Amino acid sequence: EYQAMVRDAAVRSPDMHLVRSMGLEALNSESVRSFRQRMKLYRPRHMWESLDDTAFLQKIGAIGDDGGLLHPTFAGLLMFGNHQDILCEYPNYAITHREQLDTKGNWEEAPWSGNVYEFYYWAYNKLQQNAKKPARQALREVLANCLVNADYHGSGGIIVSKGYQKITLSNPGSFRVPLDTAKSGGVSDPRNAAMARMFRFVDVGEYTGGGIPNLYRIWKSENWPEPVFSESCSPDRVSLTLYMTGHSGAENTAAGKQVPLSALSQRQLLIDYLTDHPTSDLFALSKALGTSLSRTESILQQLADEGIVVVEAGQGNRLYKLKA
Repeated sequence: EYQAMVRDAAVRSPDMHLVRSMGLEALNSESVRSFRQRMKLYRPRHMWESLDDTAFLQKIGAIGDDGGLLHPTFAGLLMFGNHQDILCEYPNYAITHREQLDTKGNWEEAPWSGNVYEFYYWAYNKLQQNAKKPARQALREVLANCLVNADYHGSGGIIVSKGYQKITLSNPGSFRVPLDTAKSGGVSDPRNAAMARMFRFVDVGEYTGGGIPNLYRIWKSENWPEPVFSESCSPDRVSLTLYMTGHSGAENTAAGKQVPLSALSQRQLLIDYLTDHPTSDLFALSKALGTSLSRTESILQQLADEGIVVVEAGQGNRLYKLKA
């Protein structure tokens, strides 16, 4: 507990420090490639776009120079590191996703064997399914907040749990901003500030203090129960429980029925899928989107017309990928 207090009191975020025992091989090249592709989409023609990977990673704070030798920062290791390398520095590193399978109380538990960046997109794709449209942006924020505020040296790990009408996010660590202050907005103090900055480059996380007020506003507008934050000690742990009851109309989630995604969400899901699967055919994309082949093809054509997606001839079918 004392060590946690020292880390939290540091003027410079601890995740900005270098992992001097490791070199750049500790970072996963596919994770870096995926991140750069997303940043290119969200921040086109950014001044760092033409940099090689090493220079780019230095700019975003994922690596640093120590007497001519390059090492990952702790933020870079957590965001992009290989799982075993992360465990070498963070023996307590653990992220688990739990999902309710039926109304009988059966759950599927999936321990994550990767880095924080890859988990964010995998988990958000799970969370936003069956969620009402106003809640989806809020879920992006609360998931990011859970990850950037976790104490990765703490015990218990991160747990993201999704039931039919309830989502719970739990992470090691304590509140850094009093809840009443956070609910009022305007104050942000992420525990892992360098990690939060990296997420912002791909349009994830607000970190201006407006995320929690927005969360309460959305839940109130939907007439859902107020979000419940709880904090426990020994070990320090913060949990957020979101009840999503009272669903109605076209977005009813009874019996796990999938919610239709908006056109904007469908576009984003296709872009995210192609970021992680660089070349895909129409059938794979339609399955990932959960919609018809004709609808998927229509969205892909729009993306192609906008210069985001390119179409290539494959063996008997067309292949789609993001424009380089």
